[in-house]
Amino acid sequence: MLKLQTKMLISFVLLSCIMLSIMLFTFYYEVSPQIEKDFREARLEVLNQTGSNIDNMTNMLLFAISSGPFQRQFRNILTTDFSQMTDYDKLLLKKEVDTLFNNYSDTYQNLNISYYTVLYGLNGFQYSNAESFDYQALSEAPWLSEVKAADGNVVWISTHEDPFVTTSSKDIYIMARLLKTNTAALKPSGILAVVIDENSLYRTYSAGTDSSQVFIVNQDSRIVSCKDKSLIGTQYDSPLALDKLTKDTAQISIGSGFASPRTLVTCRQLKSSGWWLVEIASQDTLSDYSGSLLMDIATVGTICLVGSIFITWLLSRHLSRPLSELTNGMRAISQGNLDIRLSTATSDEFHFLSNTFNNMADDICRLIAEAEKTSEEKRETEIRFLQTQINPHFVYNTLNSIRCFILMKDTENANQIMILMIRLMRSILNTKKIYITLDEELESLKTYVEIQKTVYYNKLDIQFHIDPRVHMAKVPKLILQPIVENSIFHGITQEQIHGVIQVDACLKDNDLHITVTDNGIFSAEKRLELQQQLKNMEETPSHNGHHIALNNINCRLKKIYGREYGLELLPECKKGTQIHLWIPLSEPTADLQSDNI
Repeated sequence: MLKLQTKMLISFVLLSCIMLSIMLFTFYYEVSPQIEKDFREARLEVLNQTGSNIDNMTNMLLFAISSGPFQRQFRNILTTDFSQMTDYDKLLLKKEVDTLFNNYSDTYQNLNISYYTVLYGLNGFQYSNAESFDYQALSEAPWLSEVKAADGNVVWISTHEDPFVTTSSKDIYIMARLLKTNTAALKPSGILAVVIDENSLYRTYSAGTDSSQVFIVNQDSRIVSCKDKSLIGTQYDSPLALDKLTKDTAQISIGSGFASPRTLVTCRQLKSSGWWLVEIASQDTLSDYSGSLLMDIATVGTICLVGSIFITWLLSRHLSRPLSELTNGMRAISQGNLDIRLSTATSDEFHFLSNTFNNMADDICRLIAEAEKTSEEKRETEIRFLQTQINPHFVYNTLNSIRCFILMKDTENANQIMILMIRLMRSILNTKKIYITLDEELESLKTYVEIQKTVYYNKLDIQFHIDPRVHMAKVPKLILQPIVENSIFHGITQEQIHGVIQVDACLKDNDLHITVTDNGIFSAEKRLELQQQLKNMEETPSHNGHHIALNNINCRLKKIYGREYGLELLPECKKGTQIHLWIPLSEPTADLQSDNI
């Protein structure tokens, strides 16, 4: 039986033999300079031919807007006082221009390009053989000033989306020049432009370039034509300084063999426009030029490698299968799948690893179960502890009030308070129920308020505004009585005023929002202190139990529903205090739903 170390040693030896065989192929690259030279010359020849085709096309279009017969006729039209002509004469004039443009189109129909022409006269005459042409957009075109400044020379406007034909979404580039009258002063009379579909230009040079990227950039190194239309108008960071080249062609190789893919960048300047035709070709295609040589090398190498590769494959498969199972098991454990177990059928080192893995998984399951049980018990204990905390100030004060009523022989009020107190204490001390309906909580709150109204001789009113949709919503027990108690003892009774407390409950974004507002006096210092305590979830009891109830509720809500819920002191209330709490309207989590936790 081979040990794992022996298996790995054999694998590494075989892999080293394979690597040694691969190194035999490196002599092939000794002839790569000649292959690369042939490749560079071939790409340059193709690019020169493509550039010549583009120049031939654009030269024919340039001839049409050069100083020729068409332009002499256009000058005659543009020197006519168009504003003094009748509508009929204007129609005849436009038909004449239409005929000229049709002849112009017929002359160059063999170019297989999509374009339209525009004649924009300074005398008010406007014509285009494109439907729905927007002359207003033309008059606002930023390149008009450039055309006028060129003083009759042809100006090339880089590719942009067609703004003139509202029904078009094409990218266009433009050749335009200023027309002048035949007078001695040679005053500008209009602008003649040929608007060409960029896709027509792309079709001219894209044929036969499937294995490379070919595009055109202008003198500012911005892309004016390419296959990916989203790149038009973007800056091309050329490895060649195009504006400093003294020749109309240039080449440069980028990359370094195995370290990164090698590419050949070839540039050829278009004589007609001064733009640059750029091709980026992968030099991996050099294999097309050296196929026969590579085939001879591959034949020899294949004979040497087939046997070793087959043996290495068998050994690696046998070796990697248990290792792969162990890796997959560890990955499953890390993703939370604790039910995964490995087979222990082998008798080598993997047998020990598999047993150890299975034992580890069992231990993790056991520890997680114990931790979850301990955490849940701790959480339940904390919630119950917080729920059973009662402010003794209320109990002492109520019992003292009963004593006073008895001494005053006011047995009716004493009896009423005792009945209400018994009812309220039965609800408070019933620790079996963590959740009750909002209606039940409001009933307990009303009982508490009745006690306080009797104690303070009806100097207290409470109002309820409850959304009908939330009456049966489940809420933690005793979340409203401590808030109202805080309002009475820290805002109303200390100032000896007639207290008014308002309780609002509504549904918003599937959350239950409850707001308790009072008209008591609450100093800015106390407000800031309480806001900070609630924000930090602190409980800082003092001798009189100052605001412990609010912190208690805040802690309970966050432990039950998470830190995104809780209680806050609203800063918008200018007079009195406004406490806002919010909890999800959905049912509580399964572990806390039971009334008998």
